[in-house]
Amino acid sequence: MDDTGHLDTTFCPPGVCVLTAGGMAAIASIALWGKGASAIMRRLFSASVPDCGHLAHGTLKDGQTVIDSIVAACEQDECFVLHCHGNPLLVEHIVTLCRHCGATLRTAESFWTAQLNASCRTPIEAEAKLAMAGAATLEAVELLAAQITGGLSGWAAQWIECKSIDINRLRKESDDIRQRSQPARYLIDGVRIALVGPPNSGKSTLLNRLAAEEAAIVSDVAGTTRDWISTTCRIGPLRAEVIDTAGLNDTLAAANSLDRAAQKTALKTLKTCDLVLNIQDCTQPHTRPLPCNTGACLTVFTKSDLWAEKDVFTPTSQHPWVLLSALTGDGLDPLNSAILAALKVDSMDPQQPVCFTQRQHRHLSLIGQAQTLHAAKAELDQLSRW
Repeated sequence: MDDTGHLDTTFCPPGVCVLTAGGMAAIASIALWGKGASAIMRRLFSASVPDCGHLAHGTLKDGQTVIDSIVAACEQDECFVLHCHGNPLLVEHIVTLCRHCGATLRTAESFWTAQLNASCRTPIEAEAKLAMAGAATLEAVELLAAQITGGLSGWAAQWIECKSIDINRLRKESDDIRQRSQPARYLIDGVRIALVGPPNSGKSTLLNRLAAEEAAIVSDVAGTTRDWISTTCRIGPLRAEVIDTAGLNDTLAAANSLDRAAQKTALKTLKTCDLVLNIQDCTQPHTRPLPCNTGACLTVFTKSDLWAEKDVFTPTSQHPWVLLSALTGDGLDPLNSAILAALKVDSMDPQQPVCFTQRQHRHLSLIGQAQTLHAAKAELDQLSRW
């Protein structure tokens, strides 16, 4: 790939990759593409190499040895997909044969990127369509589609066509796009949410409520959850992996090496999550603050079904908080709304321009730092044009 994301066929050898999932299957698909792919096909394939848009049935040979009977499809010039039997050893053999003939092993993502680059008008369109394939929710697909028809593409086109550019305004808008793009990444990729707090605060019950199933063991015995447990659920437009961690308790950690290790793992988990829910039992008079700076955090007071005086409940917390009963589900909707607000997803307009790849982020960053109009326009061109 060159810096624009295009497949450079001038110097790049043909690529080969497996498109289907690993393991046993009835059929597997192998892609062979790039300059020289046709020559490899003529060397290995018994039948005539099919023209663009056509199929051919034949055998693949290693010298005089027949490897498999396949169907070869020519997707476009110098681009073939070989459909063979799905035995993993057979698939590996075919890939190795192609490599012996000069192909290099690539990822399936690089293949789809090359195909999109050949058919899309702009790099933003190609990147959006590639991201759609792995988008976590329908809302994420809608956001990405909006970046093609307007969004980031439209923003860049307006500035390129503008006859009188205010460079200060351009720099500010590019910085604004980068700053509001993290919630877009949450929509596209999903989020990780950690449930953290003391033992018996209701973490496992809340996990089960969010999962709508018994994902975690619920017990009155402190320290029941020693290893983290996770479940995947839907929270509004987000796909969320929710992680139930070991209860944080100094007494347990001091008395038991297993609990000490479990709590150490829980603290490490916090650093890998996009949001931490600090779970506290509202029937306890004192709440324990989190032991480290975790970034986005929401305090959740559980067991509201056991609290007799809800009207006078006045917790002291440095973070936004929600009161709920994980057992009955009362307060779950406010919790979901608070999670979306904490991640700033609730205020997202899918029509607004956002960046969703490192390439886009880099060009926008350079526009924001540009000292001359010429430099800014050069980055705009690279952002939005092949």
